[in-house]
Amino acid sequence: MLCFDFAITLKSTALLYVDGEYIFMNDFDWHSDEITSNTPVTKSYKNTQNVRRFLKNICGPDFTFNREFMAWIKDGSHKTMGDVALEWQRRNEK
Repeated sequence: MLCFDFAITLKSTALLYVDGEYIFMNDFDWHSDEITSNTPVTKSYKNTQNVRRFLKNICGPDFTFNREFMAWIKDGSHKTMGDVALEWQRRNEK
């Protein structure tokens, strides 16, 4: 299991420092790479089944995408997948 020490974004390319190595996230595969709460939302972000599985696991079986939420995810502001999950939960409090 990888340990994410920190994540930063440099000119729309996310850089992770993982187990003593820097990894550029422009090569992140949203279809198959492991998504964690620390995974930064990159310029190449896509709403994939892998993302849906991650968010259903965190947010519960009622998780769904809607256009407004998808636009917020891709608005260019710096966020992680943990931030995405928290925002969905905030928007869907009962």
